Amino acid sequence: MFFKDKRKWIPFGILIVFVIGTAVLVRSEIQSASVQKRQKEAQTALSFFYENLSVNFEKLNYAKQLSYTDPYLDRDLTLFEQVSLRLLAEYSAIEAIAYFEGDTLTAVYPKEEYGEVVGKELREFSYSYTLAKVIKDGVIEGPEQLGVNQKDVFLFLYPMIVENEYKGEIAAALDRDYVISQMGLGFLEEAGYDYELWRVNSMGENKNVIAVSDSSIDFSDAVKFTFSLPAVWTLSIIPENGWFSVKQRVAVNVCCGAAALLIITLAMLAWRITEQKRELYKAGYTEPDSGLYTVEGFCNFVDRRIGRRPQTSLCVLYVRLSNFRRLSGAASREEVLAYLGRIRGSIGENFPAGTLAARLGEEVIAIALFEDRESGAAEEMIEEFVLQLFWKRSMNGKKEFVNPEYCTVSYPADGSHAAELLRHAAERFEREFKEKEQMV
Repeated sequence: MFFKDKRKWIPFGILIVFVIGTAVLVRSEIQSASVQKRQKEAQTALSFFYENLSVNFEKLNYAKQLSYTDPYLDRDLTLFEQVSLRLLAEYSAIEAIAYFEGDTLTAVYPKEEYGEVVGKELREFSYSYTLAKVIKDGVIEGPEQLGVNQKDVFLFLYPMIVENEYKGEIAAALDRDYVISQMGLGFLEEAGYDYELWRVNSMGENKNVIAVSDSSIDFSDAVKFTFSLPAVWTLSIIPENGWFSVKQRVAVNVCCGAAALLIITLAMLAWRITEQKRELYKAGYTEPDSGLYTVEGFCNFVDRRIGRRPQTSLCVLYVRLSNFRRLSGAASREEVLAYLGRIRGSIGENFPAGTLAARLGEEVIAIALFEDRESGAAEEMIEEFVLQLFWKRSMNGKKEFVNPEYCTVSYPADGSHAAELLRHAAERFEREFKEKEQMV
């Protein structure tokens, strides 16, 4: 066992709890800082994406580009038709171009595919067309399906406003896949992000997913960027390996765990070294055969204890092992050491932790009990201990005994320091021993 005294585990246990708690807190702070850093990077990526998206949508907004032909002001669709046909020929992604004069569809190209819808009213088409009239500003909407052939397209709608009055609008329908390919979503994938681009329809009713890198991913804790076209579009992105990846989590856990283990190990070593120094210090005051303190050691440690707690209750038990010298001379060294070891064991079994014991001479031991001398419990401990000191062996065919006799003195009544207490104890023992002899 690392600590022989179980009570020494208490402060060390507190240290372990503190170190582990600190390691957990540090790990949490590292994770939080890492997540915040990556979220800021994601916000920067979103801002950059939106800038590119705005530029790309401006390039794809052929409806706005066609407004320079002024079909309403000139009342002549010749130029509008020429430019529309040229754009259709040059850009295969353009599915259709149309012009509404007021609320009526006046022209649509290519005529052979969409000519049948000429003459229809604005209200007969999706609300996106009407929205451009209502807000008097450009609208980008999609994906939607063209009514004639059900092709999936994005609509670019640009109203003709004269003196703040709606006069008509130009519509350009572009292939859905082409528009998505021009949004620059590949930039996000190259940067290591999964994404979900979605919008709420013009009525604010449903969420329509426009593009998603992986439909199985939960984007609830993703960084989001919202913009209006004028329908509300939202782009959610999250790192492919999460805000705090498994590798990061393992690395941080290992580092924090290793640091905590290192601190605890160093603390244990420091504690052990301190204990060893204390043991070595005590060893200099220890009588080798019995393992008990010498007179110097006993006086040193008792006086230090009194110095720390002058109001302590102290009883010194003075025991003489009568006839021990004679019996030990006839016994083997192993038997003598076994008996002395038994004394040391009895002290640990009968008296509380913190009790100090010394071998003052070949036949004398002293025990410092930091307990109330007047308590019945102390008397019982002493009597039970003394009974365990009897040693019987045969010598020359006769039974011989070590006969323990004792007396006690108390601090501070019988002395203010250890040497004085021992002197008074020896005097009291001799006095009481002589009185017993006289009585006999």
